[in-house]
Amino acid sequence: MVATFTDFFIQTRIAGNELWRILLFFIFLLTLMIVGKLARALLLADAGRKEHKQPESIIPAVLRSCAQATGLIALALGLEAGVGFLQLDETLARMIHPATSVLTVLSIGFLAYCMVDVVDAWLMLLSARRASKLNDMLVPLVRKSLRITIILLTLLQIATILS
Repeated sequence: MVATFTDFFIQTRIAGNELWRILLFFIFLLTLMIVGKLARALLLADAGRKEHKQPESIIPAVLRSCAQATGLIALALGLEAGVGFLQLDETLARMIHPATSVLTVLSIGFLAYCMVDVVDAWLMLLSARRASKLNDMLVPLVRKSLRITIILLTLLQIATILS
C-alpha cells in the first residue's frame, strides 16, 4: 500500500514534473500566503494598539502600510522560491523567471507606494503644528508626486527586466 502510494507520487508526471514536486510547489506557495495573511493581521492589530497609545506617532501608519503589501510580497516570494522545486525546460524557464522577477518588482513597488502614506502622515503631523494654508496644499502635492515617481521607477525597472 505504501509502496504504491509513493510510486504514484514519484512516477506520475505532469508537464515533465513528478507529482511530489508540484505538490511541494503548491504547499510552499500556500504556506507563504498563510504567513502573509497572518503577518497582515498582526501588523494591523499592532497598528491599532499603537494608535491608541501614541496618537501623534507615525508608527501606526508604517505598520498599516506594511500590512497592505504583505499579501503581494508573500505571493511573489512564494512563486520565486516555489519555482525552484519544479524542473522546467529551457524555454519555460526563460518565461517564468522574468515573470517572477516582474512580480517581485511589483510587490516592492507596491510596498513603496503604500509607504507614501507614512510620508503623508508625517507631513500632516508637521502641518498640524503650524497652521498654514500653504502646508495644507503642499501635503497632497508631495503625496501625488511621490506616488507618480514610484510608479514610473517601478515601470522602468520592469522594462529593464523584460528587455
